[in-house]
Amino acid sequence: MLPPRFLQHIIVLCYLLIAGASLLFTVLRFPILLRIPLMTFSYGMMAPYQGFNRSNVDLRAEGQDERGVWQRIDLAPYYPVEVGEAIARRHLFAFRAQGDDAARAAYADLARQLLIHESVQGYHWRRVRLFWDSWPVSAYGYEAMRHAPLVTSVFLAEVP
Repeated sequence: MLPPRFLQHIIVLCYLLIAGASLLFTVLRFPILLRIPLMTFSYGMMAPYQGFNRSNVDLRAEGQDERGVWQRIDLAPYYPVEVGEAIARRHLFAFRAQGDDAARAAYADLARQLLIHESVQGYHWRRVRLFWDSWPVSAYGYEAMRHAPLVTSVFLAEVP
């Protein structure tokens, strides 16, 4: 029978081997022990180290008033969660996975729902349109560089 201290050392050594192998694969894409289920789990736990976005993205909604002026619609009340989760929900990943047509239809439906909900809130927009905005990351905060010359917009949908 093995002494308990020796078993502890074996368990710690296995953990370090799996964690080290998953870190090597995450950072350098060097596969070691990749087919072991524990390795796959450990690799998933390394998610924060798997990438870095060089730009911020967010959904922008605008409503056209009776004078024809487009005004930004605040989406925060419609996504009462933390900023990161709200942005992830705005991506509509389930529809994007089905293809571009499904994603376009989903964003058009989202714009229609915004038009309805905004009218209940007292904002009677004639039209609502959606864009994906992209802008550079800044050390000063998420929204710090979200202004005119730096923002790239992609049109998604517009509904009357």
